[in-house]
Amino acid sequence: RPQPGTRPGVFIGGPGRSGTTALVDLLGCHPSLSPVYETEPLPRLLSAAGRKPSPGAMADTVQSVLQSWAAPLPLRPHSKAPHERYLHGPHHVRMERRVVESTAAALARRIRAGDSSWQVLHDGFGRLFQAAAAADGKTRWVNKTPLNLAVLPLLLSVFPRSRFLVCVRDPRDVALSVVQRP
Repeated sequence: RPQPGTRPGVFIGGPGRSGTTALVDLLGCHPSLSPVYETEPLPRLLSAAGRKPSPGAMADTVQSVLQSWAAPLPLRPHSKAPHERYLHGPHHVRMERRVVESTAAALARRIRAGDSSWQVLHDGFGRLFQAAAAADGKTRWVNKTPLNLAVLPLLLSVFPRSRFLVCVRDPRDVALSVVQRP
């Protein structure tokens, strides 16, 4: 759990093309909030932990998911259209591959040693997000991943002090946005 006195993070979720990128980009303009875009491993790993795998299987999953996600860092690929411009770029992630890979190995060791997967994911992602905020010169983080919405109950239980923002957009506008994409 967060240390006493630390400020909780903010999670954003919502259907794809609902405005999550625009929202995190705007919130990232605040002098204290660092935007962290598209960290799909967190919802994927929360879902995996919810299935209650063996510690060895969960440790392997943590390591493989995080290493795969970290491979292109510091520049993550994106599918934004050329006209979609954001102040922080289309995919702002201030994390280094070696840091994510070493964190993955440490988390896997803790899970194999018997630590709770929930606590390990809280501690590991909390550190990664806080390090990204520090690299951005800010004190708090705001994480945007549309899939956060799919694991909202799990996020609430693992990060109970955090704030959660859900983007809602008229489904007709979402459909128009999707059909205009390649």
